[in-house]
Amino acid sequence: MLFSLLLSLILTECAEVPLAAAFPAFRSERGLLVVALANVVTNPAVVYVMRLYHLYGSGAGEIVLLAALEIAAVLTEGPIYRRLTGKTTSALLYSLILNGGSFLLGIAVNVLLKQVIL
Repeated sequence: MLFSLLLSLILTECAEVPLAAAFPAFRSERGLLVVALANVVTNPAVVYVMRLYHLYGSGAGEIVLLAALEIAAVLTEGPIYRRLTGKTTSALLYSLILNGGSFLLGIAVNVLLKQVIL
């Protein structure tokens, strides 16, 4: 499980930090560090809960749980970004964009892995 937690965090950082650099609010070293550290707070929790669900849960609620966890991550990172940007609305939008980018990357990686494994 530790490997999947680390791999997911690395992929998230590889997606979100460069994406954050596209926004003026995050272009400084401090801004990019804030994004990276926010991911360290939220990503392992999301991955861990989903991993537990895959081990012990049933498939019926997976999408609902994943949506709830992603929303929680956006709402957790939003206030962190707000401290950097000073604006609540744009901070939540940044959080949504960055999390959406890494989420889409995660879907692409999973699809590719399934293609290679199958």
